[in-house]
Amino acid sequence: MSDGKSGDRRIERRTMLRSIGAVGGTTSGLSMFGGVTAKKSDVDVDEIAKQAEETKERRRSLRKNYDTPAKVRTALRQNASDLITELVEQGFLNDAGLDALPTGNMDLGKIELEPGDSFEGVGVTARLGSDVDTGVILVSKHTETHHVAIYVQPEAGEAYSYVTPKNGGDATYLNASGGSVEVGTMESDCYINYVCADSYCHYDEGVICVTLYYREEKYQCCPDMGCGYIGETSCLDGCSCCNENCPP
Repeated sequence: MSDGKSGDRRIERRTMLRSIGAVGGTTSGLSMFGGVTAKKSDVDVDEIAKQAEETKERRRSLRKNYDTPAKVRTALRQNASDLITELVEQGFLNDAGLDALPTGNMDLGKIELEPGDSFEGVGVTARLGSDVDTGVILVSKHTETHHVAIYVQPEAGEAYSYVTPKNGGDATYLNASGGSVEVGTMESDCYINYVCADSYCHYDEGVICVTLYYREEKYQCCPDMGCGYIGETSCLDGCSCCNENCPP
């Protein structure tokens, strides 16, 4: 479960590398995209502002669906019952199942959860995608022997878990899909990958151009299991680019 390879994996992002600095450093740092950087005067700032606000509102609406313990418990019951049952049967949770999870401890500022995280409780974030927009519920539970990280994307119908033993043994991945739960051992060469989100979250009207900022999504990746979304960075800690060099 080491993150030791993440520095090497950052070049695998879907859209762009993190640029160097904002306005001044961005123009020199984005030559990889080709073309000429558009001037600020060539950009419809009003349209950019409108899209940024629409993105924020979509995220706020999704997060609001899961902003109380009662809403979280309902979402878990509806979307992760098979997963929680399997966690109990595997001995990772006690017989209380859902009642064993710390749903009463909510931190709405918690937007990422790496396997093995010391946090215990619930975080909530949102993903905006080309297929479906979804809230993301992050549940972190520590037992005497394991850390159980549960990820539920209700609108996307996805629920999965990474279980990390505290003694340093093999970690386990569980994925609930189609009425069954796939269980596998996480390989030693799993890593965390970073990808720029599809929708920008902030903009800055610089002297030369308008810089757009994207959240940086985090994925737990294993060669035989693919990649599972585990959260994101804050907006201004993510990726940035300048005008026409940005993704559509």
